Amino acid sequence: MIRHIVLFRLRPEISAGQLDELMDALRALKDTIPEIRSFEVARDEIGSERSASFGILSSFDDFDALRRYQQHPDHQELLSRILLFCEWVRAWDYTLDG
Repeated sequence: MIRHIVLFRLRPEISAGQLDELMDALRALKDTIPEIRSFEVARDEIGSERSASFGILSSFDDFDALRRYQQHPDHQELLSRILLFCEWVRAWDYTLDG
C-alpha cells in the first residue's frame, strides 16, 4: 500500500469559499477514480507561518495505481485549477509497512 500526502499553501487572496469549492472537488475524485483506496481532505486548523492551508492524505495499492490516479483526466483538470490558487504544493509518497 502506498501513502500519498499532498500539502497546499493557498495564495492570500483566496477566499474561504474558494477553498471549500476546491476541497469538495477533491473529495469527489474518490467517486470517479477507482485506484483510490482511501482519501481524506482537510484544512489546517492551527494556521502557523509554516502550516499548509490544506492537505490530502490518500492511499493506493501500489505506485502504478498512484501514477494512474495522477494521470487520470479528472485529477489533471482539477490539479491545473488548484495550482492557480496555490503559492506552493508539496508531496510525500511512501510504502506502508505490512
